[in-house]
Amino acid sequence: MKNTPYVEIKDIEGRTYTSDEIKDFGQMADDSAGIKRWAVLRADVDDLGMIFWGGLGEDRTISRISNLSFMLSLFFRGWIERICEGEGYKGKIYAIYSGGDDLFIVGSWDRMPEIGKRIYEDFRAFTCINPNITSSTGITIAPSKKYPLSQVADTAGEALDKSKSLKKEDSTPIEKDGITFLGMPVKWYEFSGEITNLKANLEKLLKAGGVSRAILQKLYGIYDEYKRESAKHGEALAKYDDRYGRWRWLLAYVIARTKVSKENEPLLRETERLIRKNIEYLPIAVRWVEFITRKEQGEKNG
Repeated sequence: MKNTPYVEIKDIEGRTYTSDEIKDFGQMADDSAGIKRWAVLRADVDDLGMIFWGGLGEDRTISRISNLSFMLSLFFRGWIERICEGEGYKGKIYAIYSGGDDLFIVGSWDRMPEIGKRIYEDFRAFTCINPNITSSTGITIAPSKKYPLSQVADTAGEALDKSKSLKKEDSTPIEKDGITFLGMPVKWYEFSGEITNLKANLEKLLKAGGVSRAILQKLYGIYDEYKRESAKHGEALAKYDDRYGRWRWLLAYVIARTKVSKENEPLLRETERLIRKNIEYLPIAVRWVEFITRKEQGEKNG
């Protein structure tokens, strides 16, 4: 791969040059927004063996199998490199391996869910949205800048396994096809849709002013209440039945007590709607915002 991140230096006139020194993990962590950490992303195609030996059916020939293998290699060896060289990723991530049907990327933690989503969506487009050809992803953030790569890689592999353990749902008759980020596995369509939207809304509310980060802890408390009710009455009743929805009352109270400008009231209401609809995945969005808005020691709060 050509997308090796190099250290940039500035001369006395403020002009930026790329040096010959390769960035270490600590330097890629320093490039992150919020907490200064690096992360590992691992991904691969779901059920590739079944695709090769069952997907082609009676049309399975040596030439067709060879062509399928070539097309997958074209995406993972060629297109992934183009993505990694793109704006927002170049110099902040390092594709250690990408070929065959899987990939291994290291870099600034905040770029990982973004590039994971981009790769997944491009792969789905590459396969013409074939419901039988999907991929799964696992992302793990290193506990510290100097944490061993091998251990984070192993944990990212475990996260990938969690993604591949996802079962079929009424809304999606496909197994696997998911991402595990911040410890929680979720289907890709949920993550790239409303979960990402919820994260963006919470971040906008914090940046708009008047809303403190204390709301994030309150939302954790609301989720804890939902989990207690789920353990007692089952997830369906806890989520949809008002008789077992104390978490809903708590959410309504928190939203009512959250003061925003008139122009941001629709944003607050939409955030409440997304929380109600996606309560089981609330920790992903909340922790994501918590990490990306956290000020490290020594940073200015402005």
